[in-house]
Amino acid sequence: MLIKKYQSLREADVTDYPLYKRRREFIQAGLALTGAALLPGIANAAASSLTARLPGVSQSDKYQLDDPNSWEDITTYNNFYEFGTGKRDPSKNAHTLRPKPWSVTVEGEVNKPGVYQMEDIMKWNALEERIYRFRCVEAW
Repeated sequence: MLIKKYQSLREADVTDYPLYKRRREFIQAGLALTGAALLPGIANAAASSLTARLPGVSQSDKYQLDDPNSWEDITTYNNFYEFGTGKRDPSKNAHTLRPKPWSVTVEGEVNKPGVYQMEDIMKWNALEERIYRFRCVEAW
C-alpha cells in the first residue's frame, strides 16, 4: 500500500467518494453490531442487581472514592485559553465574545492602516477547504 505524505493529501483523498456517500449505512451497521454484542450483557445486568456487593469483599481504605463532580464543576471547568488561563475563566468570560460585527484593526508601519470588517476581508479571498491535523499538548 502506498502511503502518501500528508503534504500531498487532498481533501478528496481522505475518503473515497462512494464510501463517503454510504457513510450513514456504515454507521448504522456499526451501531447494529454493537447493539447485538451488548444484548447478552444487558440481559444479565437486568437479571442481577448492579449495586450488589460481592460476598466476603470489603472496600479498602487505601482507595477512597472521590465525591461525584458537581454540576458547576462539570459545566465550568474548561481547558481553552481564549478567555483566560484559569480553568474556570472561559465560563466567566465567554459571554463577552461578540462575533458580529467582527473587525480587525491594522496599524503601525503599513501601507493601508484602518479598521476592516471581517466580512470585507473574507470577500477579498476565496474560501478554501482545509484538512487540519491537531496534536495533543497535554499527553492524553
